[in-house]
Amino acid sequence: MLFDNEKPIATVTINENHINRLFVLEEYQHKGYGKALLDFAEKSISVRYSEAILDASLPAKHIYL
Repeated sequence: MLFDNEKPIATVTINENHINRLFVLEEYQHKGYGKALLDFAEKSISVRYSEAILDASLPAKHIYL
């Protein structure tokens, strides 16, 4: 979970080598928080696994490409 002061603004879930449930509050989008969480998730997974699997909805596909 990512906080701005004490306010939660974004989250990502890591389950083994799966990345899912990446959310950023609308007013904090387009500021690099989602990318920071995705980078964190990938680095965390790379310590134990050779690949990461991203679970995302089809409408969000463009974000990850």
